[in-house]
Amino acid sequence: LNKVYTGKVKYTDYYSVDVQKGHRYALSFTNGEYSYGYLNYWAKDPNGSYIVSSSKKYQGVNSANSFSSNIDGKALIYINGTDGKDYDINLAVYSSTEDGLKHNTDTLEPNGAYAISYPMVFDQTYTSSLVEGETYDYYRFNVLKGKSYSVEISNLSDSQNTINMTGIYSDEEEKFMVSSASISIGSAKAYTFTALVDSIVHVGIKDTTAKNHNNRSEE
Repeated sequence: LNKVYTGKVKYTDYYSVDVQKGHRYALSFTNGEYSYGYLNYWAKDPNGSYIVSSSKKYQGVNSANSFSSNIDGKALIYINGTDGKDYDINLAVYSSTEDGLKHNTDTLEPNGAYAISYPMVFDQTYTSSLVEGETYDYYRFNVLKGKSYSVEISNLSDSQNTINMTGIYSDEEEKFMVSSASISIGSAKAYTFTALVDSIVHVGIKDTTAKNHNNRSEE
């Protein structure tokens, strides 16, 4: 857990990781920029049930998936190439933020999935980048029933394109409190909502253009 593995795939590689019942994790996978082509990857829990399913991941693209297991044991990860060609990969499985994952305080990484979203503190400003090949950044904070909250997101002027705010999601209610919206270069948008229950909420920022984006979040 919490370590990045770098390697090469020709046909199919297999990895395993110890997981615990009821705990959340994030599987982070990158298909290298100079790989032969796209890769497929997926993961199964100790019972053999799919916990991560993913189709084509093209060269230079990173993605992260949250998952949990219903049983203690080893989860298996499969990475599939074709034709015996060379594929460069980076692979990591992270424990969740609630289980004590330590984020980099400069880059706020890893934070590419709900399970590993970066914990925000009220009345603070966070500046980070979605770099080329990185798809999502997630942030989290705790809310209390009946209280109102405001989140402001800026797409800074030196970004290369529009970013998407994927929504503000409530863990406890399992639904979005605020819908998705796009934010153009050099502009900012504020999103206000009232919590209906005590919960952890997640704010997602998405790159759909494979460009570099610099953003600032305030809560």
